[in-house]
Amino acid sequence: MEAITLNSRKFDGSSTFGIEKEVQMSDSGDVNAEDLKRKLSQQNGSVVGIESGRETLIEIDKDGKGLGLSIVGGSDTVLGTVVIHEVYPDGAAAIDGRLKPGDQVLEVNGVSLRGVSHEQAILLLRRTPTKVSLLVYRDVNLQLSLLDPTQIYNIFEVELTKRSGRGLGLSIVGRKNEPGVYVSEVVKGGAAEADGRLIQGDQILAVNGRDVASSMQEDVAAKLKACTGRVVLKVGRWKLTETANKARSGADAKIQLSTPNDHQ
Repeated sequence: MEAITLNSRKFDGSSTFGIEKEVQMSDSGDVNAEDLKRKLSQQNGSVVGIESGRETLIEIDKDGKGLGLSIVGGSDTVLGTVVIHEVYPDGAAAIDGRLKPGDQVLEVNGVSLRGVSHEQAILLLRRTPTKVSLLVYRDVNLQLSLLDPTQIYNIFEVELTKRSGRGLGLSIVGRKNEPGVYVSEVVKGGAAEADGRLIQGDQILAVNGRDVASSMQEDVAAKLKACTGRVVLKVGRWKLTETANKARSGADAKIQLSTPNDHQ
């Protein structure tokens, strides 16, 4: 999975727009300006709420901030459509207050996201000017499924053997200022690769029975380094990521990588 570097922060196939570099769309872009103005004028300048079951056009003023969104989906994924996965607290979308996880993004500044791949959607969302218009659709059932971990995660255990002088053969990474630790790399020739079950993006939920789901990267790294012999990892894998991995698209990774990898 190709790594993307923006503003010295590493994103592992991420679709996170919380701290993106501002890239203005060119005059030759595909935005239909007149159609966009017409749609916005229909809102009479008022702040429009998003109603479930109908398409809604909203405008967000980034005011120097990033959008503060992570997305999943795209035409090359099991979802088929582009969906907001997280709204980050410090971003423009959170300040605006209308978007929620599960909202489908149908257009960005007049450019349709219907039928576009995950990577194409990322590029379109990164190339947004200060004022961003989004055509969105809210599906309550999809929102509920995203909020229910049993609907989106497969949870399983992996038993590895840590041999003297060697690690587990994996690298981990945490999210920016938030708990939760994920596998960022499975090292060739290591125990994890030999086992064959762990993949990039898996969340480590427990180490030898000790819950680390809400732990920071440093704490999990210390626990893994202290392990000897038999090591049992409880792992959570996002179902959509699993599907995308099988398709070799890497399209559904959703982890914001913000700290150096710890090699275990």
